[in-house]
Amino acid sequence: MSYRETIASTLLTFLATASGVTAASRRFTAFDEVATGDYPYLILMQDREVIDPSQQQAGAFVAEHRMQFKVLLYALGDGTEQAIPATAMNNMLDAIETALRPVGMLRTQNLGLNYVLWTVINGTIEYDGGAYGNYGVAVIPIEVAYS
Repeated sequence: MSYRETIASTLLTFLATASGVTAASRRFTAFDEVATGDYPYLILMQDREVIDPSQQQAGAFVAEHRMQFKVLLYALGDGTEQAIPATAMNNMLDAIETALRPVGMLRTQNLGLNYVLWTVINGTIEYDGGAYGNYGVAVIPIEVAYS
């Protein structure tokens, strides 16, 4: 398995476990096509990759790769008029942010992979906490650097 594939599959498992979702996938599914029993639901999509060849290690140039992902979180209210899907989504977002906090002496989150330099939420989290009725949707930008 390649570095990229190992990172993507490890990140999916890491985020699904941290957020406590019922189901997770790397294949896009629209929020209204997910079975009710599969909520809350997480989708990990590879977005792009930036390669920076200017990093130096031991006098040699080594490319640093930064894989960028979009995480889609889908939450479902309880079906009552008072339901607020954003409540479940906020709890999942907090759990993901906590899991991605730096750990260890190097103060980085490397997903348990020795070639991963760091994993962070990088950018604006966009979300809708209920404009689609009983559904809540969040889009989280995550970046993983490796070399």
